[in-house]
Amino acid sequence: MPNCKKNSLFKMLYKKIVSELPWNFIAVADENMLYCLDIYPSNLADSFNAEFGNNAILEQCENFLDCYFQGETLPKIPNLAPASTDFSQAVRDAVLKILPGQRISYKELAAQLAPKERAVVICRALGHALHLNPFLLMVPCHRVVKSSGQPGAYKAGADLKVFLLDFERRHPKLAG
Repeated sequence: MPNCKKNSLFKMLYKKIVSELPWNFIAVADENMLYCLDIYPSNLADSFNAEFGNNAILEQCENFLDCYFQGETLPKIPNLAPASTDFSQAVRDAVLKILPGQRISYKELAAQLAPKERAVVICRALGHALHLNPFLLMVPCHRVVKSSGQPGAYKAGADLKVFLLDFERRHPKLAG
């Protein structure tokens, strides 16, 4: 009879729904990293071959959301799956430096990522990279706003972006 151990090349992915009223989130992770944290239901989460379950990374994710919505100091985020392109990774790295309660404009963020003469050109690419962010709240793209100070677009909807910006303004402990 053949040995039926799972091939180590195939990682077991688990997904978990985390309720934080008024929104539900879904996270997908293996034992080493988080692959997405999105609003539930999620086409992104559904694109992974994951079964409902739990592991240490998903527990970290749930703890992060609990602390966030309780307005407490945020714990370290779990290891995140790498971005699909160098540009997307650079955008992610820059956004991860934006503290709760802070805001930065798309134009200012573009200036951090490219020489001044190219910053205007990459604003559209920057917006697209932020729209594809698979880690809502953890990679806080909601903190990137229009130069006018208006919230601008958000993958999970403008209502959630406005709520998050106001929530962070009212809960300074989030920044630690």
